[in-house]
Amino acid sequence: LGGVAKTVPGTYGSIASGATFKDDTYFTTGSTGTVTVTVGTPYDAWANGTFVPPLTAKLPGDNQDSDTLTNLQEYAFGTQPTVSTGGSISYVAGGAITTTGLPEATNFAVGGGVDYRGVFGRRKDYVAAGLTYTAQFSVDMATWTNSADTPTVLTGAGGANPSEIEAVSVPYPLFIPYTRNGIPGYEKPTFFRVGVSQP
Repeated sequence: LGGVAKTVPGTYGSIASGATFKDDTYFTTGSTGTVTVTVGTPYDAWANGTFVPPLTAKLPGDNQDSDTLTNLQEYAFGTQPTVSTGGSISYVAGGAITTTGLPEATNFAVGGGVDYRGVFGRRKDYVAAGLTYTAQFSVDMATWTNSADTPTVLTGAGGANPSEIEAVSVPYPLFIPYTRNGIPGYEKPTFFRVGVSQP
């Protein structure tokens, strides 16, 4: 798996360390230089702990269990990458994730109103993991518009929710740009999805 290159400047080969610095032609002591070290990403740690050798399909774009999610999506949503599942996320409001799963549309209105929101699981360490979640809405599942809203956390924080995944939501926009029969305009979206990416 790939890693993140970290450049560490320093002095190598000091008498105290007993180390030496080597270039292309000779060894010297007390030389200065730069060492590039490759360290694993949070995804790497998860993949190495999840996929037991000799399984090798553990790259972010692989799909070990042949379901609809790549390994990166399984990691991002907290689902099981070695067992094919298709259920939606469920949770206790202000509490914990009950079941990790696929994003879903939910009507939050009380008393017969309409307040649709897209709900999905997000890693609590998504910033450190370098994950970007992009909620998108569509009229026809062909043209997608990114949500401009900041996700709202629905589950508890810290000790209230020991899971590494939290449930978040974004509201369905009233209208999104859409061109029908060559005429640009705005229409109400009916479809929702979440994209996941990392550098």
